[in-house]
Amino acid sequence: SNDRNVYCLNAYTGEPIWTFQTNEPKMTTFGSTPAIVGDRIIIGPDDSNIYCLDADNGDEIWRVSTGTYRPAEASLGQHNIRSSPVIYNNKIYVGSMHDGKLYCVSMSGSVEWSTEIAGGDPILGSAVTDGTYIYIMGWDANIYKLDMNGNILLNFQIATGGSSMWSSFWGVNSFTPTVDGERLWVGGTNDQFRCYNTTDGELIYEGTQPNVEGETSHGSMVYV
Repeated sequence: SNDRNVYCLNAYTGEPIWTFQTNEPKMTTFGSTPAIVGDRIIIGPDDSNIYCLDADNGDEIWRVSTGTYRPAEASLGQHNIRSSPVIYNNKIYVGSMHDGKLYCVSMSGSVEWSTEIAGGDPILGSAVTDGTYIYIMGWDANIYKLDMNGNILLNFQIATGGSSMWSSFWGVNSFTPTVDGERLWVGGTNDQFRCYNTTDGELIYEGTQPNVEGETSHGSMVYV
């Protein structure tokens, strides 16, 4: 929540069970989404720390620093999207807006590796993995493809323009890609969606999303 607290609520009554206070400054918004595996809750590095909490009582089990805190500012103020943790095969993958690195952290809290993305500029979108590769968007509007050891294999520019009036409001690059096989999709704030080849980064096709013209629409696509 924007008051710096993580809340656990009773799913049936909405009554609070516990709260955990992060170090997020009150002047900013909390923008990442928790990930849950078993009795562990992983909180992304809004305040520059990755937290692991006990799901039963909210106690801190460990924390990992991802650099000195810095706000990420967009043209109209501090941006309210942050990288959310993604967990695959008991490894946590999350980007840091503070040191511009993509982190791979074990469930015990040890950093397996960290890789700088886009020269260390803030990372605001979330990573996605297909189990063989990891993809994440950089501040420079490039999609970065990494192997599971954190080595960058490919990066390619994505198009950010559209035909709607909102195309000029693209803003900072905080979008989370969706991947299936050799195809990658990226949503946007305008009325266009595009599909790219994950092997060479080439555009496969682009289409129109009628009536999608919100300057704050930063969600990722869902593939079914």
